[in-house]
Amino acid sequence: MTGTTASEPEEKAGTAETTESPANPPQSAAFAVVGIGASAGGLEAASLLLGQLPGTTGMAFVLIQHLDPKHESNLGRILKPRGEARGPHLPVDAFFKSLAEDRQTAAIGVILSGTGSDGTLGVEDIKAAGGITFAQDEESAKYPGMPQSAMRSGCIDVVLPPEEIARELARIGQHPYVTAATRPADAVLPVTEETSFRNILKLLRRSFGVDFSGYRDTTIRRRIMRRMVLHTKEDLADYARHLEKDGSELEALYQDILINVTSFFREPETFEALKNSVFPQILQNKPADAPIRIWVPGCSTGQEAYSLVMALLEFLEDKPGRPAIQMFATDLSEPLLQRAREGVYPENIEAEVTPERLRRFFTRHDNQYRVTKAVREMCLFAKQNVAADPPFSRVDLISCRNLLIYLAPALQKRVIPTFHYALNPNGFLLLGASETIGAFSDLFAPVDRQHRIYCRKTSTARAYPHFAADSVRSGLFPGARNREPQPAPVDWQREADRAVLGRYAPPGVLVNDGLDVLQFRGETGAYLKPAAGEASFNVLKMAREGLLLELRSAIAECRARNAEVWRGGIRVRGESRTRKIDLRVVPVKPPGSSEQCFLVLFEDVAALSPGARVARWFRRAAASAAGKTSSVPDPQDSKSLRRELATTREYLQSAIEDQDA
Repeated sequence: MTGTTASEPEEKAGTAETTESPANPPQSAAFAVVGIGASAGGLEAASLLLGQLPGTTGMAFVLIQHLDPKHESNLGRILKPRGEARGPHLPVDAFFKSLAEDRQTAAIGVILSGTGSDGTLGVEDIKAAGGITFAQDEESAKYPGMPQSAMRSGCIDVVLPPEEIARELARIGQHPYVTAATRPADAVLPVTEETSFRNILKLLRRSFGVDFSGYRDTTIRRRIMRRMVLHTKEDLADYARHLEKDGSELEALYQDILINVTSFFREPETFEALKNSVFPQILQNKPADAPIRIWVPGCSTGQEAYSLVMALLEFLEDKPGRPAIQMFATDLSEPLLQRAREGVYPENIEAEVTPERLRRFFTRHDNQYRVTKAVREMCLFAKQNVAADPPFSRVDLISCRNLLIYLAPALQKRVIPTFHYALNPNGFLLLGASETIGAFSDLFAPVDRQHRIYCRKTSTARAYPHFAADSVRSGLFPGARNREPQPAPVDWQREADRAVLGRYAPPGVLVNDGLDVLQFRGETGAYLKPAAGEASFNVLKMAREGLLLELRSAIAECRARNAEVWRGGIRVRGESRTRKIDLRVVPVKPPGSSEQCFLVLFEDVAALSPGARVARWFRRAAASAAGKTSSVPDPQDSKSLRRELATTREYLQSAIEDQDA
């Protein structure tokens, strides 16, 4: 096919021009559509690209030419509708989004020379739908702004000069992934290919610690076959062998599987429903000085998490005694999390964010917007596998929109109880438009069926979440590499141990090397509280009165010795009383990981069992001999210690007599 145009881009503002093949091939529902987005300097690049195509490609080509709104256009005056247009002019994004929805795996997006960032959000849609994306290289682009913006999104597959893009398009047009009459992911694979498919899943598990066998096969297969197109592979076994040899391609496939399109204030009516039905109840049930805690699993590049914080800030604006906000946003992809932490987005978000919100919550730099520091510091972005790793706790709202649709039913049945476990009593769960709680009506009650908002119910039989034995390694440490697990029968003893640990294990936090909290485990409010002033998850800033010095000292010693450190008899002043606690700091650093973390555990001495008191007595004696007791006890504490010692001796004597009997 060839394409021609007789006008400059400036005279074709926002128009779409379709070219047809001279050979006039028969129309088929399977043909691919190539969308070419261009602006300043793009007409020359498009001519070079179209001029290098063979006479017949089996694909349709649509040229979308973007014009800067400030540039004068005669055609615009002729065709301008009555009334002023609202919102930014983003024809490439609009077309690419429609193309992705309609053609899915047969959608191909090309970004050529131009200024601005039109097309960046569109290539994200195309890649998420299983299509292929190209960008013109910076050296050949007269104006590299549009290609650069698209490349920064991480959703461009191939970067080449226009002539070489043409050759790649001609090759891709013959691949079965593009030409098949049905989507290849929907077909049943032959036995030999099924074996190769399972081998690829094993490679991913061994390299990244994530078991994708619990995800929907159609999604994974579509991602695999998309990568096969880029590497000219038509045989799945051949691609599996390629993955064994090429670690960078295995990483690329892993990141491809995790691609998830998100946006700011997606489905705006849902945010209005939260303001009307959810936020008021959360605030009403919130104790004084307690933060509002939100968790967004599968956060991707962070737009959903930031949108929720912004909406909550708007709701709290005129409320007295505004509580702090703690946003926990998690994902499996470290590159996506890094983009979320930076909080930098293309100017195209003007189509999603109102001018008032842009003014209040963003700062503009060139052709990009960045979330303000105040909002970013309310958000903690951390790597986590929601299907395997321990969840956050005491959460008021979980927003998990369009994640469950990628999980097979068996995995959904593990994830939904995890949400129930993580939520506060009367906490809320927000799901996507195509998602429901399924069979878990005993755990959640509908609050707003239209917007998929549910309230946590107090279950008579508490639902304990399932955590994989290697979950800490797989979910929190990207550098870790795990051995392939061997199939084993159900270990009921281990399941019972998990249930006991979930109920009786001491509360604590997992912190990184910078001492920022990655996870809260159990009820930690008696020992930690939100820091005054700017929001911070630094554990030292959150320490309650009496804990700071001992906590800093214990972590420093743990880091220096790379061994567990214990401190006993620390008096921590809480909201209503002073507690005497023991503190333990445990180094956590799996093999192969470069990140050093620490597990900080708090043990309320008054709540210890007799057996735990025995262990504590020996630890305290050892610490005293080493000169590492936290402080010299006052007379009142001495009496308590004597009573504790007497109780311990009685317990030991009883244990000896039982043993002799």
